[in-house]
Amino acid sequence: MKNFIFQFTAFILNRFLNLCYFFIFVGFFNSCYFSDSINEIPISDFGIQGTIHYIDQEIFLFYKGGDDIKERLYFEWKLLSTPPFSSLKNEEYPFTQQKENNPKNNSFFPDVPGNYQISLIVIDEYGAKKSSGAKNITVQNRAPIPYLSVLSDVLTVGTNIYFDGSLSFDPDKEYLEYFWSISIPNCSELPLNTIHTNSLLTSSDSSEKISSSKTFFIPDCEGWYQISLKVSDRNTTSEISSLIKVDKNRAPEIISTEPDYRKSIIPLKKDTITTISIVVIDENSSYNELEFSWQTVLNGELLSDIEISPEFRVNGSIYTSGDFLEITLKIKDRFSLETEVTWHFVIF
Repeated sequence: MKNFIFQFTAFILNRFLNLCYFFIFVGFFNSCYFSDSINEIPISDFGIQGTIHYIDQEIFLFYKGGDDIKERLYFEWKLLSTPPFSSLKNEEYPFTQQKENNPKNNSFFPDVPGNYQISLIVIDEYGAKKSSGAKNITVQNRAPIPYLSVLSDVLTVGTNIYFDGSLSFDPDKEYLEYFWSISIPNCSELPLNTIHTNSLLTSSDSSEKISSSKTFFIPDCEGWYQISLKVSDRNTTSEISSLIKVDKNRAPEIISTEPDYRKSIIPLKKDTITTISIVVIDENSSYNELEFSWQTVLNGELLSDIEISPEFRVNGSIYTSGDFLEITLKIKDRFSLETEVTWHFVIF
């Protein structure tokens, strides 16, 4: 009986060892002759061309992976996240290459500054796939370029002095906000909110105004004024300033007269009529804003009548030969600055 049990046990062990040898042989045979038929997961990786990126400039993405047996690969490009306010997140396929073309390389145009996350999934023809994981692309924000010009030719006290910042621009084509401020000389009593704008979005006690791209102010004394403009794209701000010299107002200037007032004596025939005309300029007022007043002195006696007119007619027929006339013109501008000139006539 013991001999039977021993033989049976030896038989079972022998069969078990033969089976192990068989599986070892099959495994070795497959590794030698069929190793090429084992499918490997495709490598998934991509590169990004360049290191500094700006909006509206194409960013190129290129596939760097491979598949050892050169199987047909399928590429799925994904835009995982975008910066706030980007319209790309609303697009079904924000890349430049058509999805149907199974693009190995791709690109896209960022529309706002900030961080973009891209991933690539590579799938082989047997369904094995691998993702590259999220890769960050940072799109730089460029500062706006400010521009400030003085539109007024006359820089005098009491006049409107205009400024223009409309040529300021943002390289990234973002919306700009304009902030105006002013520094005044010691003689000025202008309030901090002296800048005039189309729309004031700050409190009245602030020295800085947000508005349109144009503005003006009215200086109240002569001296140096500094106008500053800040332009902001809500991410970065740039500033530019303009220093202007405001002069004191000058009275109206007479360029010429007919007849010439500089003559000491102007003869006037008794039976003639002479019209006195002038050419005058004023930096502070238009011609229609000037006030002309004429006064006549006859033989040293002031006549009571004063005429208001740009021209004056001298009628010699109403005077006597030998009469001496003094015709005085006063020209006053809108700031009450006055110029005076006198003609001397002798009737003969």
